[in-house]
Amino acid sequence: MIRLRVWWWRWVIPVVVCLQYCLTYGILYNYSILFVSLLKEFNSTAVLAGWPGSLGNALAGLVSPLTALLMTKMKFLKVVILGHVIICVGYLLTSIVPALGYAVFTFGVMGGVGVNIVIHAVTGLVLEWFPKDNFGRANGIAVLGSSLGMLAFSPLLSTCITQFGWRRALRYISVGTLALGIMVSFFLTDPPTEDEGNSEGGDEGKPGVDERERIALETVETLDPDHPTERTLVGEGQGDEEEPRENHKQRIHTPSCEVKGSSKGRSSFAVSEVFRMITDVEPWAWTIGACMAMMSWTFFGINFASFMDGRGLSSDRIAVVIMLFAIGEIGGKILISVVGDHLPCQRIYFLAFSVLLGTVALGVMTVVQTFPQMMALSIFSGFLRSALYGGSNAVVADLFSTSYSSGCLMILAFFPYGIGALLGAPLSGGLYDITGDYVLSLIVIAAIFVCASLTFLSIPFRRRMRSRSICCYSGKTRPVQL
Repeated sequence: MIRLRVWWWRWVIPVVVCLQYCLTYGILYNYSILFVSLLKEFNSTAVLAGWPGSLGNALAGLVSPLTALLMTKMKFLKVVILGHVIICVGYLLTSIVPALGYAVFTFGVMGGVGVNIVIHAVTGLVLEWFPKDNFGRANGIAVLGSSLGMLAFSPLLSTCITQFGWRRALRYISVGTLALGIMVSFFLTDPPTEDEGNSEGGDEGKPGVDERERIALETVETLDPDHPTERTLVGEGQGDEEEPRENHKQRIHTPSCEVKGSSKGRSSFAVSEVFRMITDVEPWAWTIGACMAMMSWTFFGINFASFMDGRGLSSDRIAVVIMLFAIGEIGGKILISVVGDHLPCQRIYFLAFSVLLGTVALGVMTVVQTFPQMMALSIFSGFLRSALYGGSNAVVADLFSTSYSSGCLMILAFFPYGIGALLGAPLSGGLYDITGDYVLSLIVIAAIFVCASLTFLSIPFRRRMRSRSICCYSGKTRPVQL
């Protein structure tokens, strides 16, 4: 792998990762276009025809634990190329299936696993390049690729299906995606080590890594004798002394993961670390909240078109509304890239607020009837969803980067969304089958949004309560991670 150690090269990495997102999610996020062709080809039910796409989206997040283990056995570039090969082979096999049931494995399982391998690896690389600052901005650039892929591949897939049929279209696009994905992968380089960073990776006029660590240790941390690597609020015998003089803005917004989040994080990932994560309350709170949020936002990806069809919108207008939804999401991700590292409070508060505003969008959805109203609602909803789809990786880094390696961070980032995608479609679709409309579905989803928002807020609330209990503790101090 080519190793370029120029300081500005790190900003090339998010752009390249953006292209990887675009190539891997392009076909998967446009499965609804392929869905129509599969229905006609195999004369199948909508439930069975929807399984390949639903399973693919779910496995794109669910297999992150396996991908984390895989990255401890293989080099980074080989992992990314392997993911692209699995995607291509899965889609090629889908183009020759004699029955729709086979596509559940070829498109859903193989395609979803391949997407996760690529996305898990490249997103972790962004975290390794931006362990201290600007990760929110870099992550916003990277995840923008999924929305761009949805927009770019939609007309491409539709045109190819019209010209060549869905089987040949899938072959051509999958082979082209494989070639582009492998070529782009060679631009993904590991960040420099600390020694290399001191000699060639630092910005001009700034202290080296060792110097920054020395300054940080002198001005930020008070070490507990029993926990020499933990950050504490007060030292032994200091009682109610003030919190360490750490820059407040940096402590809140910047994931401090110079050891855990380094390129060593791939090899240091272990099953024992996963078990430690399972026994911690806060990762569970994040996972449950993200699952509920993803379950709710899945409605817009699976059932939104059916909802608009029930309102009397034509297929052309439905396509326009969906396109505006994607544009709203792209606008939100761009905004995250610009201001994501300059927020007045922790990112998780903005994520919880955006999820809570989702209930407003669902409430308005029950009364909108006209095409202009639906367009405005679509842009607003897409903008809100960008907080989850565009900022959740940065939220995970904010909350857990000092506790877990980059492999575990990627599990926390992707695994909940796999569960949410798997449960979201049956929930809203099942309620629709029972009642014949989406009113009950919207009410239930709104309630889930509220629960997700409260679950997100429980994490900083718990940390504040723990920090207060430490400050009031008069005996031997105990370390609390902020």
